[in-house]
Amino acid sequence: MLKHLHIQNYALIQELDIDFSNGFSVMTGETGAGKSIILGALNLLMGARADSKAVSEGQHKCIVEGVFEDDYTYLNTFFADHDLDFETEPDSPADMQIIIRRELTEQGKSRAFINDTPVALTTIKDLSANLIDIHSQHQNLLMGNSSFCQQLLDSVADNNDLLQRYRQLYAQYTKQNALLQQLKEEKEKAEKEADYKQFQFNQLKEARLTPGELQELEKEQQLLQNAEQILQTADTASLLLQSDNGILASLKTLTGTLKNISPYLPQEAQILERINSVTIELKDIAAEIDSLAQNTSVNPERLTAITERADLILGLMLKHKLQTDTELIELRDQLQQELQSFEQSDEQILKIEKEIATLQSQLTSLADKLHKRRSDIVPTISRTVGATIAELAMPNAKLTVSITQLDRFTPTGIDSCEFLFAANKNQTMQSITTASGGELSRLMLTIKSLLAEKKTLPTLIFDEIDTGVSGEVAFRMGRIMQQMSANRQLLCITHLPQIAALGKQHFIVYKKDLDNRTRTFIKQLSADERVETIARMLSADNLTDAAIENAKELLKNSNA
Repeated sequence: MLKHLHIQNYALIQELDIDFSNGFSVMTGETGAGKSIILGALNLLMGARADSKAVSEGQHKCIVEGVFEDDYTYLNTFFADHDLDFETEPDSPADMQIIIRRELTEQGKSRAFINDTPVALTTIKDLSANLIDIHSQHQNLLMGNSSFCQQLLDSVADNNDLLQRYRQLYAQYTKQNALLQQLKEEKEKAEKEADYKQFQFNQLKEARLTPGELQELEKEQQLLQNAEQILQTADTASLLLQSDNGILASLKTLTGTLKNISPYLPQEAQILERINSVTIELKDIAAEIDSLAQNTSVNPERLTAITERADLILGLMLKHKLQTDTELIELRDQLQQELQSFEQSDEQILKIEKEIATLQSQLTSLADKLHKRRSDIVPTISRTVGATIAELAMPNAKLTVSITQLDRFTPTGIDSCEFLFAANKNQTMQSITTASGGELSRLMLTIKSLLAEKKTLPTLIFDEIDTGVSGEVAFRMGRIMQQMSANRQLLCITHLPQIAALGKQHFIVYKKDLDNRTRTFIKQLSADERVETIARMLSADNLTDAAIENAKELLKNSNA
């Protein structure tokens, strides 16, 4: 339960500390006194969006902190999953303590803590949803909401495990459908490009490209283009080297001549060796020139073929804006992979379609079970609500739920639910949206009491759930809240003395001018203060002896 609430620099509240007890508590105060401010602070603890305007004027930071104490063993998994530690209350070791704190700066920066450990805002939301439920005035409108109606059915029918399995399958189903849509879009796009890519691939494949081919072709092309000049030059060089009067013959003659005067040449051995070396080198050169001449021919047909082949490769490079024939080969292989991938996409699409069909079958089975369980629980809800609402001066009121099966899956099944209501005897059941404000208030309290039996929520807060009712009906509504508080903490913000008198604790919210500023305060009333406060609620500030006696009588009856 909510044990303590600390509020600092929040709106009109400078500093406020409130201690709550278990059971039924009430909070009253004039309109505009600041009850909604306290409710706003509580919502901040539950992870509501922070607004920097909530920081008191002239202050840099506001703080809202709630201390919760109870047996929270059902939250062990949550705390373990989020690496959080429980605090144990020294005075009551069986109780665990949870401290939630929100801090908000004037710049709009927000921080959240659980037991002094910084956490994400979503963690605060998830935790507080298991600790406290706040029913604000506008939530009566939820009666016309299909989701709220379905939540009631699922809670009373204990559908949580079944609904959890359905949601897990639905998440897979949604994910696979999104993937299928993506693949189909990619395939459609690929189909538009497939013919052109196939043409490009075929052209490159037919070219029979090999690495480095263009470089070899260009070398041979240059050789053939200059064949005549090469042959003529080779013939001339060969004559100069190898003819009877050529260089080699002259060197031979030179060698013989030097041998004749060898006795007179001190370095004859070196000179002859050098001439021999030159001769060998020139013979090698002559042989290479002969080889070049033998391997060179004037071949116009071969030159034409090579030129055409080189032009084909160069043309492909120009078309695809590439620099080398190696890049052409890489492009060909890439196109081949893309075309193969395109062919495989049909298989992948077929595989996912089969998976979706399996998920659809499983979802349909679970959705049908949910539908049956929801339909089966409707009579029980109608009887329970009918019996409770009869205690609130609506003896002939009837409530039921109309369930329509949809032709599509939703995150919670295939059902659309609607409350149907008739306030009077033999009246045709109509949409709950036709009910009056007072009727909605009574119905919502009845439904909340039904939900409270099914949910593990230690704390319930009702913000003027009694709107539109008064007198005996208000007293009976208060009795129902008293009964609900037997197993939980329940706080009701009310303007009605009949309900205020039933509270175990009574807090009053009021404004006071302090240091040239208006501040909101709250205090727990003593027994005498309760009498006076309830008397003023009965007589609108005109405090009379009769009003005081009526207040005493209300308080006396509250314990009856």
